[in-house]
Amino acid sequence: MKFLVGLFLFISFQAFAVPLECETGVGKYGNLGEMRYQIGKYNRNGICFISLGPSNRYPIYRSYTFNSIGEFMIFNSLGAGRPSTDTGARNYLFPIVTHKLSIEIDQENEYIRIRNTDGRLWVFDARSSKIESITKMDVLEDPEVNRRNQGGVELSLLSSGSLIDEGFRLGGLPNTVLKRKSTVKDSNGNECLVKNKKLFKLDIDDSGSIDGAYFIHNSEEKWKKFLKRYCKKIEL
Repeated sequence: MKFLVGLFLFISFQAFAVPLECETGVGKYGNLGEMRYQIGKYNRNGICFISLGPSNRYPIYRSYTFNSIGEFMIFNSLGAGRPSTDTGARNYLFPIVTHKLSIEIDQENEYIRIRNTDGRLWVFDARSSKIESITKMDVLEDPEVNRRNQGGVELSLLSSGSLIDEGFRLGGLPNTVLKRKSTVKDSNGNECLVKNKKLFKLDIDDSGSIDGAYFIHNSEEKWKKFLKRYCKKIEL
């Protein structure tokens, strides 16, 4: 999974009046209102993704990427300089996958809807390129894209479930630094700080370079076992 997936450019329009599963829509892309979207798949690991972002705000903008294993990345482009200094990412992970990732394009009302892997429905306003709402989740989105607001999107669960807040990092994905810590959260306000090395393993490509990190506890059974051992206050 390459960090700069948020920089894709889209030049044509393909509309989906009904939800389209990520796997079925690989290769499709287009524009709606002020937003661009793309459906793709990483060649190395076969993970499907849906990327959304503004179509005309380069070099300072915020984009969003969902993937089929429950990861959600907020990508920040902070200028036209080097990726190590002028890009950043805030990552969340929804550990238990219950639904297939899908997208729906509402041309009439100019909304893009994403059914995430935990079943929640995300609605994006294509006129403003912002998150409009998420079912059973509170979202606070700062309209400003800067280095001080930790990616600009704060999520809080309003119903059962858990999420992992990996935090914000300049120049790369936060979960690829194993000495960092992530915060496991539930809908009751409980939090558990965990070292990344207990949650993730690095994904190394054929050249020996780091190409992201993958979640170790990638089933409901494994996740429950982990919480029972390390985060007993977290409720599912």
